[in-house]
Amino acid sequence: PPSGIAVAHGMAAVGTRVLPPAGAKDLGPAADTRRIRVVVALKPRDPAALSAFVAAVSTPGSALYRHYLAKGQFASVFGPTPAAIAAVRSALTARGLHVGSVSSDGLLLSMTATTGQIRSAFGATMHAFRLASGRVVEANVSAPVLPARIAPLVEGVVGLDGFFTYQPASLQSASPARGIASAARHLIKGQPVPCSSALKVGGATGPNIAAAYDMDPFYNAADFGAGERIDLFELGPYDPKVVFAYEHCYGIRYVPITNINVDGG
Repeated sequence: PPSGIAVAHGMAAVGTRVLPPAGAKDLGPAADTRRIRVVVALKPRDPAALSAFVAAVSTPGSALYRHYLAKGQFASVFGPTPAAIAAVRSALTARGLHVGSVSSDGLLLSMTATTGQIRSAFGATMHAFRLASGRVVEANVSAPVLPARIAPLVEGVVGLDGFFTYQPASLQSASPARGIASAARHLIKGQPVPCSSALKVGGATGPNIAAAYDMDPFYNAADFGAGERIDLFELGPYDPKVVFAYEHCYGIRYVPITNINVDGG
């Protein structure tokens, strides 16, 4: 969010223009029909109280140490008031946007709109840019604004620029010989053995990663995590064939996977 709110003609900034990365070329105004997903983030009802609570539950010796909120409590304790949510929703609807449901904590209002609607609703001019990688994205070349009466309720507008995308951070590569030696050194009885393909590729194998996270004591106690369920946060679609290949490589029986959408994504 901006450090200060500049008011002009009854409007106030609710974000900033993001500067393009090095090598990006401005291709001019984006097509008005391009659809993008935008999220309007609202401010909690009492940011100072929220910060104090976070510090208290995280500080040993505090009376609230580890007295976390129960699931579903955040909205009623720290989330925006129903009146604040309704005011922002009403203002966005009046500016031609179709607002979806609010997130369970009350902080996020999601919508899908065209770049033309974005320009009309937020006064943000959208341009197309060709990145150094060749990918073409849209981004706002002016700060988004909203009516000054509701701007103080808004933390910012997310999704107006496509310059930066989340991507996997690849493991540092290692020579195949190093990978084989390391894997052999850390194998423990009962631990899944990597297949030859994993050893030839180089990099880290399952046993390497387990050793790095000090899981050997569990393995030595014959605790391999059987029967446990884990959640993996994915930022995009994945290829199930990769999961099957991993299971086949390590001799792991098929593990069922359930996909759960979070906030519509």
